[in-house]
Amino acid sequence: MEKKRIFIVEDDPIIASDLEGILIDLGYEVCGMSHQPFEAKKKIEQLIPDLLLLDINLNSEIDGIDLATLIKNLNIGIIFISAFTDKKTVDRVKEIQPLGYIIKPFNEKEIAITIELVFNNVQKTENNNKQEVETGFVFVKTKNNLSIKISFEDILVVEAYDNYSFIHTVQEKLIVSYTLKDLEQRIQSPFLVRVHRTYIVNIKKVEAIHLNALIIGKHEIPIGKSYRDEVIKYFPTL
Repeated sequence: MEKKRIFIVEDDPIIASDLEGILIDLGYEVCGMSHQPFEAKKKIEQLIPDLLLLDINLNSEIDGIDLATLIKNLNIGIIFISAFTDKKTVDRVKEIQPLGYIIKPFNEKEIAITIELVFNNVQKTENNNKQEVETGFVFVKTKNNLSIKISFEDILVVEAYDNYSFIHTVQEKLIVSYTLKDLEQRIQSPFLVRVHRTYIVNIKKVEAIHLNALIIGKHEIPIGKSYRDEVIKYFPTL
């Protein structure tokens, strides 16, 4: 099973190092760390981790809650880590609707239980969403507010584009106002598979494999390094 990828935002290097060690020991992948909120924002937008461990006090012009607001469109789960328990801070945190709140000083057991519960709840939500949308089609709004029916079978590639996504079908290319992570939950099908942080492909439409890329018509889709082991299982090769 692919390791869950976690990004740490913490201004204290000792605490950041402790968190990194704990997460690695628990079997998670620490895909990045930062102590500066604006640097963290850029890295998070590039990496799209599964979860953020986010300190509130970052000794900067903005704090962790402000950073969470700036990246809310990415729909990444957040666990705040802080020594603050005052009502003003808690009220601000409630607006963000984080998946958890760990109070400093913390220990490894608290980190382990909180993250395990978070991922367990996320998986249950995804499973429920999957049951709700197993229709085999979706309606997509076009520029003139017409909603057209798209069969999952007709989808070739779904491509991330900033805070939007392109859906490439047999007939056309459509842009939708959802991130790739959103679409991964909304368009559930056993043959629509995430193969890269910016691509989902219809594995039934793959015509060839060239080095680390899948060929679908005129599309050459790279296979992400962290996805390769799972993706290659769909294509038995002699």
